[in-house]
Amino acid sequence: MTPGPGPVDGLRQRSTFHKCALLSLMYFVQGMPFGFQTKTLPLHLRAHGTSLSVIGYSSLLSTPWMMKAFLAPMVDMYWSKKAWILTAQVALCMCIFGAGLFSTHDLLFVFIFLMNLSATIQDVAV
Repeated sequence: MTPGPGPVDGLRQRSTFHKCALLSLMYFVQGMPFGFQTKTLPLHLRAHGTSLSVIGYSSLLSTPWMMKAFLAPMVDMYWSKKAWILTAQVALCMCIFGAGLFSTHDLLFVFIFLMNLSATIQDVAV
């Protein structure tokens, strides 16, 4: 007769589940700015009478995602990964809060760019 899983095995399984849940949550959070920029932002801009050319140029806000390969060495070289993730999360929260406060499109574009930059840094650190 084989013994059942001991208390250590149960803790490992629970720890693995929590790590996977946290990782899934972080990937969901870092995808939110890009989803907002590609799906909701064009609708918001069009509803406020923004020209189609400006809406088209708003795709440049995703530039940090294209520059991810250049950010990776910086993330590896400086600080710990936990520090990068925490900093990116705090910056992301501040940008979301700031984007909600200001109604001008210029500031909204700056905050969305910074949200994408924070999400990209988090993605590299994870």
